[in-house]
Amino acid sequence: MNSPKNNLSKQLLTHLNIIYPNQANKNLANQIYSIFFDNKTHHKKTILNRWDQSDIAVITYIDTFNEYDKKSIATLSKFIDKYLKEIISIVHILPFFSYSSDDGFSVINYFKIQKKLGSWGDVKNLSKKYKIMSDLVINHCSSQSEWFQQFLKNQLPGKNYFINYKKKIQTSNVIRPRSHELLQKYTTVKGDQYLWCTFSRDQVDLNFKNPDVLIEFLKIIKFYLDQGITILRLDAVAFLWKDIKTNCINLKQTHEIIKLIRLLLDADSTENFLITETNLPNKENLDYFGNGNEAQLIYNFSLPPLILYTLLYGDSSVLRKWLM
Repeated sequence: MNSPKNNLSKQLLTHLNIIYPNQANKNLANQIYSIFFDNKTHHKKTILNRWDQSDIAVITYIDTFNEYDKKSIATLSKFIDKYLKEIISIVHILPFFSYSSDDGFSVINYFKIQKKLGSWGDVKNLSKKYKIMSDLVINHCSSQSEWFQQFLKNQLPGKNYFINYKKKIQTSNVIRPRSHELLQKYTTVKGDQYLWCTFSRDQVDLNFKNPDVLIEFLKIIKFYLDQGITILRLDAVAFLWKDIKTNCINLKQTHEIIKLIRLLLDADSTENFLITETNLPNKENLDYFGNGNEAQLIYNFSLPPLILYTLLYGDSSVLRKWLM
């Protein structure tokens, strides 16, 4: 008779064998299971819809709300309780971790909240009143992070966490969201190295071909869930997996990692759900729903301006064309 653990471990193994086909993944599947479910009984999902038409979200940086001699999370909570309590049910807190650039999307430490904003206890208290959504900046981390400083010094574990070359290579196949050079030169104890930087020199891409990087992020996800965060937004996830022979966007391994994360979130709680942020043409964007086994929601960049146009001009023809 199959136990829930055996069933989930088999499903994990199926995903891992697609992501890492050239290695034995049974121990990795067991390791992932232990991160999420040791000392916890997971159960079959009992609800399918984690939101309905009555749910409204507010999206904000925490430091938008300031009050003398008080932490910003407490002030945010006070503001929402006073003005929005009867209106909203979801609070999307934009990155509130220690960071070095890009308004928080270049994370130095995924476990550390900026001191001026508050504490994890404050986040957990807010989660008792509202559903909390947080960004997981999964494609890259800050060049000031401990992982990258370890890379520069050739120290474990960070020395194996990034995509590096001893010299510049041809990258013309790679789809670019930015105009700077994809490979940025850094001086390390082993000499000059060229690092993969999709978005900026300060945002160094992580190497998910190393299973240890996947494990690091699954630990981060589990920590966030334990702090009361139930909605995860995967930032820039379309670029996650790199293969220099391809355009390095929307690769099957990327979709498979999302499926694995979805599997774990569903098994952890019926309240969790996953959102992908992929600024892509509509069909590619919609692909991140998978077959009902990837994101439950996706960011849809073209829809809001189309709705505004329709309302402002009383003309639904463009919206209807897009919907088709």
